[in-house]
Amino acid sequence: MSRSVNVCTFSGYLAADPNVHEFENGDKVANLRLAVNNTKKVDGEFVDDALFLDVKAFGGMVDAIGAYLVKGSFVIVSGRLAQPREWTDKDGGTRFTMVVDHAAVTFGPKTDGAAAQPARQQQKAAQEFERGPVDDDDIPF
Repeated sequence: MSRSVNVCTFSGYLAADPNVHEFENGDKVANLRLAVNNTKKVDGEFVDDALFLDVKAFGGMVDAIGAYLVKGSFVIVSGRLAQPREWTDKDGGTRFTMVVDHAAVTFGPKTDGAAAQPARQQQKAAQEFERGPVDDDDIPF
């Protein structure tokens, strides 16, 4: 019997914020929606055609994924291609979703020039900045 290898690697941008879920036994999973651009030629012009993948990551990276990644983050995922999931859209049509299972996720470079800090801290800092100037009485020293 011959053995085959099921390994795939994709790079792209997150189409939504990661969804981190913890099971009753303490295991965690991060669900990602990855948009990968395909370029094809239509009527002599190159156009982008996005391919969307569901990505499931387990283990030690889940906490970092939940803390650092947000919609639009560039990532590289490597994992195994699972059976496509079949579902029915709102119009009653049958659709399929490709799934990369047990993925290793590599964080790409920050494209917005922000400092390397968790996304939640960046959002909090932005909210605090929007509050306006700080009064000297607010400073604890």
